[in-house]
Amino acid sequence: MTIDPTLPRPASLVSSLQSAVAAHPERIALVCGDAQLSYLEMERVVAGLADKLISMGAAGKRVTVIMPNSIEMAVAIMASLAARAEVAPINPFLTHDEMAPLIAACRPQIIVTDTTVEEKVRVLAAEKHIPHTLAFEPLSLSFDAWRQNSSLSLRPEHLPNTDDPALLIFTGGTTGIPKGVEHTHRALIVSLLLHCTTWPLEFGEETFLNVAPMFHVWGLTYATWIPMYTHGTLIMVPKYEPDKVL
Repeated sequence: MTIDPTLPRPASLVSSLQSAVAAHPERIALVCGDAQLSYLEMERVVAGLADKLISMGAAGKRVTVIMPNSIEMAVAIMASLAARAEVAPINPFLTHDEMAPLIAACRPQIIVTDTTVEEKVRVLAAEKHIPHTLAFEPLSLSFDAWRQNSSLSLRPEHLPNTDDPALLIFTGGTTGIPKGVEHTHRALIVSLLLHCTTWPLEFGEETFLNVAPMFHVWGLTYATWIPMYTHGTLIMVPKYEPDKVL
């Protein structure tokens, strides 16, 4: 398959966010319930959280993100990449015993979660000797101070190298314990290019509704990152409920 040569080829997913901010700073990037962020606000929040993760030793390590679909989850995943960490999303609806081997396999420096699953996650973090845990309140945009801080932006030190590890994502577990599959920034960008070659989109014009979980490869790589790559607006639901989706 020949990739459309007119498509932009950012060096990393973080560079892709930078491009969206430069082209459409005021366009709404993320919507969940009553909360929303423009691309400019998303950049600030991602940069602010990335700096916090860097201060906790995230660079070159893994950050595990355990929460339902939310603006906070989208920001936490991108901030982990901007901290030059490898991000590992985990299904927040797993039981303690189901989640334990995945956290052990990740060996993260930091777990980012939200208050809906914080208690379970903190127990597991203590059991697995994870150095740091951060918890956000869902749909409250707990990081408003970053959003309003006009001095925050993505800087050169936030930009990963093309071949840096970017994502450790787990299989569905149909043949036993889920297995972690690693992807570099290069591999993920190629995936986005292939999607957009097969299904052309108008940059800065599209609106997406994501009902797939962001800890799943489709819900993350296509339904979350394609909107950002194409400077679109992403509307997400925390959990699939037919009435809310309709």
